[in-house]
Amino acid sequence: FLPLATLTNVGVWGNGRALEYLLLHLLADPFAENRLLGRAGAHELANVIGPFIKRADDDRGKVLQAYLQTRRATQTKLARAFLDQTAPPVVHNPSAKALLARYDADAMDAVVGAILFSASALPKQTVAARVQTLSAAQKEEIVRAYVGERQNRRHKPGRAFEHARYEFDLLINIGEFRDLQRHRVVTPDRQAYTTAHGYDTSAQIEAVPAIRDAYHAAMARADRLYRALASDLPNEAQYVVPFGYRVRYNIELNLRELYHWCELRTTEQGHPDYRLTSQQMYYAVRAVQPALVAGMTFVNLEPNPPMSRLRAEMRSAKKRMSANLTARA
Repeated sequence: FLPLATLTNVGVWGNGRALEYLLLHLLADPFAENRLLGRAGAHELANVIGPFIKRADDDRGKVLQAYLQTRRATQTKLARAFLDQTAPPVVHNPSAKALLARYDADAMDAVVGAILFSASALPKQTVAARVQTLSAAQKEEIVRAYVGERQNRRHKPGRAFEHARYEFDLLINIGEFRDLQRHRVVTPDRQAYTTAHGYDTSAQIEAVPAIRDAYHAAMARADRLYRALASDLPNEAQYVVPFGYRVRYNIELNLRELYHWCELRTTEQGHPDYRLTSQQMYYAVRAVQPALVAGMTFVNLEPNPPMSRLRAEMRSAKKRMSANLTARA
């Protein structure tokens, strides 16, 4: 696993408002390198859309930057004052990577009400009152009919499914987090990178003693270096944490996005780490509200088959080769 200090190329596209907002946050960031990136970005954008991003660092922008910095510092003080900061012992439980922290107990009524509301001329309160009189079987029938016969995972349920929300507490390795953080229709919240939660390994590493021993020794050295730096440089110490260490990541998402997440992230070609996490998310919701995920027919619940990603890559390569031959013909 590479360390977090590894450079990564990132492309950013956005309109003036979004880029101004990005610059504001970069300029208020606790990391000097991010503030430098914000200044460099402002300089470049000033040449092409100057009027649209001028508020990022004018007098009002500086006031907002100060507010963001104060808010962050206050949040840290509150956590120190009201929480026991002693980290619990690291107990790795692969079956508990994704915990359902909170969900809407009335999600079924909310979804059914949303399904019926947009196709009626009645006030929402009237529709909600009518939904209360329906039996559980009737509500399930409405949801099932609304989802319909999906032919593939791209046939997504409608916006009525956005009225049910779920919050998950994920404890996953940083490499996995870097993949999953790209989902946009979620409310994310991440804790600082640390070595306190332990790290992941794999059956392939453990199967070869020489590699296993070298891997665990390297992770132990990274842990010692992190701890040596963290006492004086808690922010900068994060750079030495390898991707194999775990990070706590909290997300809130709606049922519609959950369909997209679980069906996309459990495909055969997906990484085994996030496949398992996404399967656990599905099982957690199914345990409390099975009728709402009954239409999630394209979630792949098979265990990680050996060489599955290789087979997927071979199929993709075969398609590309076939397309090239057709083009030349």
